[in-house]
Amino acid sequence: MITGGQLRLSRPNGSPVLFVHGSNVDCRIWDEHAEIIGSRYRLVAPTQRYFGLLLWPDDGRDFSIQTHAADLAAFIGESNLAPATIVDRGNFENAVQLFMDGVNENVGTFRSLPPKVRQIMLENARMLPLLFAAPPPQITCADLSGLSVPVTVAFGEDSRAFYRIAAQWAARCIPGARLITIPKARHLWPIENPGEFSQVVLDFLETVNACV
Repeated sequence: MITGGQLRLSRPNGSPVLFVHGSNVDCRIWDEHAEIIGSRYRLVAPTQRYFGLLLWPDDGRDFSIQTHAADLAAFIGESNLAPATIVDRGNFENAVQLFMDGVNENVGTFRSLPPKVRQIMLENARMLPLLFAAPPPQITCADLSGLSVPVTVAFGEDSRAFYRIAAQWAARCIPGARLITIPKARHLWPIENPGEFSQVVLDFLETVNACV
């Protein structure tokens, strides 16, 4: 099983590109990106388990990065999407505001986001306690070294040190991975500037397809 029931699709006949949403949002966060990328590729954006507007399958006891990774793998297989390109990427209102301002290391980030994005985040706020309580994923450099597909790792120039270190570490461990720094960008850059983010994705897809 994978989703909270929601799924965004575009251009059914294009090559599949799987967009995976982040914390306290759902597949709707990719709507603007779909308008740009969906004209050339089959954009597939599922809502992960415990996200979205529908009832959860349980009380949240299985919430973890491992659960979501297994769900996505099963979804790709059951939907015949392989090979696919993957783009990764509680007072609840106060919690969401503090969380978004914190990950972006910029006070006022949440209130500066478009109303639609803020609404999606608030509607997914119920998963925040699960996110904070879930154990961290156990991923080693050896695990990443087994990847044999083209990978681009991007991080914002103004992102918190934690995200920069994680991006640099992942790129070092993945054979042939490309590491790019987005000037003057922070962690929420894909949401704050969907046009530029979508162009980076399109550039990556064009490079990969040129090598096939």
